[in-house]
Amino acid sequence: MKILVTGATGFIGARLVRELLRKGQEISILCRATSDVSAFENTPVRIFRGDLASPDDMRAAIADCDAVYHLAAFAKNWARYPEEVHRINRDALENVLAVAREIGVRRVLYTSTVMVYGPSNGHPVTERTQRSAPCGTLYEESKIQGEAIVDRAVADGLDVVVVHPSRVFGPGLLSEANSTTILMQQYLRGTYRMLPGDGSAAGNYVFVDDVVRGCIAAMDHGRTGRHYILGGANLTFSEFFDILAECSGKRRRLMPVPRVLARGAAIVQEKLGSLGVMTPVITPGWVDVFYDDWLCSSAQAETEIGYEPTAMKDAVQITVDWLRNENGRKEVLS
Repeated sequence: MKILVTGATGFIGARLVRELLRKGQEISILCRATSDVSAFENTPVRIFRGDLASPDDMRAAIADCDAVYHLAAFAKNWARYPEEVHRINRDALENVLAVAREIGVRRVLYTSTVMVYGPSNGHPVTERTQRSAPCGTLYEESKIQGEAIVDRAVADGLDVVVVHPSRVFGPGLLSEANSTTILMQQYLRGTYRMLPGDGSAAGNYVFVDDVVRGCIAAMDHGRTGRHYILGGANLTFSEFFDILAECSGKRRRLMPVPRVLARGAAIVQEKLGSLGVMTPVITPGWVDVFYDDWLCSSAQAETEIGYEPTAMKDAVQITVDWLRNENGRKEVLS
């Protein structure tokens, strides 16, 4: 099968390309002119440079392809210009789907996020959860808009399936999309010492290779227009750090940080960012994300596409071992 992958130079995308190559698929990627493609040296991957929002660039990359994995997204914590986020997460998606329909692609897999369902409010969210809370981040807002675009494309006859990863971590590119692994790295080095609130805020953590396998399973077995949450373990911050301490053999003393203090620091950073003084590490909206609960269930994916998440302790141990291996810091495909 001939496959186009967008976002292939990112954290999840690079792991997905590696797995698809292992399965003998013919892979093309479309990336920016400035993207680092050194990971694809000595592989049969066809590299196209261009703009995801350009119909001509998309036509060149997607020609003769049977399927598209659309992973490209603006996933950073902050953007000085909101239109930059919408251009990637909304406009580029609309272009990908339009050209896929024009070319006659068999199926498109769209990678969304579990965050579109909102905070869990005491019960794990599922694919049937109706969001009740307003969006706290531009990322959530743009992804919700993206799903409306997908719904229209499906109504127009395009075969699209949607996956919703939770907090993804594991070996791979240490970018903002892999922020949980960066936190783990800082914990190992002793440079991370903060605990959000009293540590009771809960989230769902998923191993990157599980997301990759889940994407492939959804592409192969998912139902048209169906959504699949790709999650792992529901854990409080305290539980997560306990597992990390057990796997690493390092138990750090963490300082509880009240939400109001974290928000205050984020407000200052956001203001300095708007003035061009610094790039904010976090914004007030993202502070709220980490102080709210984001429990979710992957039962639908497990039942319908055979999704099987790795045990959390095993996934954390693999990641800790990788972080300790200096030769494992750069993702290289072969």
